[in-house]
Amino acid sequence: MSTRADTSDTAAPTACPDWVCPDMFRDHVRTLICETGLSWRLVAAHADVSPRVARALLHGREGGRPLRQLHVSVARALAATSVESIQEAETTLVDAAGSRALLQALRRLGWTADTLRPHLKDQDSQLARQATVCTAAAALRISACYDLLTSPGTGARGGHPSPGTIHVDSGQQHPSLDRKTPPRWFPASPSGSTRPAAR
Repeated sequence: MSTRADTSDTAAPTACPDWVCPDMFRDHVRTLICETGLSWRLVAAHADVSPRVARALLHGREGGRPLRQLHVSVARALAATSVESIQEAETTLVDAAGSRALLQALRRLGWTADTLRPHLKDQDSQLARQATVCTAAAALRISACYDLLTSPGTGARGGHPSPGTIHVDSGQQHPSLDRKTPPRWFPASPSGSTRPAAR
């Protein structure tokens, strides 16, 4: 008569779930917003998460339906974003070509340095054409601003609002609150899934 026992050598590895409970990640984003003074849109940009998903995480889908699950890839990206990583972006230099192109596109739509002033820092909107680098934070602010100002559904013809017709969720940085960075939560491993990021 023999018995069977699972050991570390024979037990099947625990699979990383494709979907996780969104609650702790929602709290994490809210803490980042509070501690950094950034808008949810800019926190999403720092995490490289879709603004649509970030908005749904915080405020629910259309009609106020809360998210039931969050894709593990989004959860991991949010968990890897901290007050420290956001602060580091203020001094990390990146290629400025993409940011210059976005600013030029906004100017072609009618946005000037003056009309962008409420939405970007002065050094962002006045990024010199000959500049080869800018900070990662500036690049993220410009990208988030461009996404907002050119997003569909703003009520303007062609989806592009006229300068001064909407209030931009600019996420200008305010002094951080004197609190510690929240803990990070890391799912076990990348899933490689291409399914929607929230549901």
